[in-house]
Amino acid sequence: MTRNQTVKSYVFAVGRRREAVARVRLYNMGKAVVNGAELKKGEIVVNSKPIQEYFRFGPYAPVYNKFILNTGISGKYPLSIKVEGGGIAGQLDAAILGMARALDKLDREKYHKILRDNGYLTRDPRTRERRKVGMGGKARRKKQSPKRQFPQSPVNRLLAVNACPPLAGIEPKRREVRLFGGKEKETITQTIILKCINYRGKK
Repeated sequence: MTRNQTVKSYVFAVGRRREAVARVRLYNMGKAVVNGAELKKGEIVVNSKPIQEYFRFGPYAPVYNKFILNTGISGKYPLSIKVEGGGIAGQLDAAILGMARALDKLDREKYHKILRDNGYLTRDPRTRERRKVGMGGKARRKKQSPKRQFPQSPVNRLLAVNACPPLAGIEPKRREVRLFGGKEKETITQTIILKCINYRGKK
């Protein structure tokens, strides 16, 4: 060992999930001191808070408790985790992946099979899909057809025309339009009064 090399008292590993990044230190020798406070064996600290306080919502506790139970590290090693980015759920998944990688580095023969069988060493690659141009502001939705956006039937056009304010000095034009309504397709005649200049002369 050279003079510049120092013996670290912890095993370092990084876990990621979506936009969250977790940096894990697993202390296997010496004292574990985080922000001036000494950690006891089996204590897990996330961003200087106990793990049950940081991940305080109900559905999160069974996730990390199951990891501790399956690996059997309860009361053995103090762990310090720093997480950033993403949401709480993503940070929890990143922290578990980081702890699993740290245990695998510490003792591969003892922990690797347990971690692999339970899927703790598998990195979840799923991320939020980016939005695309021309998709209506979403990742996969399509823009609505213009035929559906603007009503084409004479009755719906009548409703749209009647919403226009009457123009001064322009007499409304009358015309008859034959419509087919109902399942029996009975022919009825309606008189439509066009109030907008844009609809004058249309047939």
